[in-house]
Amino acid sequence: GKAVYGMLMPTVPALIRHRLTPVLGSLGQIAAWSAASEVSRTALDAVLHVDTGMNRLGLPRDELAILSGEHGKRLSRLNLVLVMSHLACGDEPGNKMNAEQLARFRQALAMLPPAPASLAASHGAMLGVDYHFDLVRPGVALYGANPQAHEGTAATAAPNLMQTAAVLIARVLQVRRIDSGESVGYAASFHA
Repeated sequence: GKAVYGMLMPTVPALIRHRLTPVLGSLGQIAAWSAASEVSRTALDAVLHVDTGMNRLGLPRDELAILSGEHGKRLSRLNLVLVMSHLACGDEPGNKMNAEQLARFRQALAMLPPAPASLAASHGAMLGVDYHFDLVRPGVALYGANPQAHEGTAATAAPNLMQTAAVLIARVLQVRRIDSGESVGYAASFHA
């Protein structure tokens, strides 16, 4: 089926009507989807996203601990079709964060009822079979990006076996002057 990240209350009827599976990343979303399941009198499919260190989306550790102790009650009306997480540094094979997130993901799976699992997207799939679990998500490779090109190593990356499927064209929205030492963008990856 099709998965949709998150679940805002106004979207619940459309999710049910079109048989879409939400990716739930908080106890609040789990409770809301469980309530929808009760109202619809059917066990609704759900994907559970667990945050293992990216700190962007997914069930945080404190909420995972609560869910672990109460999953029999909190998930009883749901059909858990997948437990997933996302690697923060999957494009950097030597980054210790990958092994850390792998260990955290295994720990999270041990705390939850059995369900298929997914940790790796495009770059993460290249880290080895330990990261594959039951499902590997296509990620950016779906659009033609080289899943074997790693941060800072594009010149030495393996040949790209993917074909470009989409091209993004956009206007420059803003040009700014910044002071020396200021950072720009996600992860503050550029410093003037």
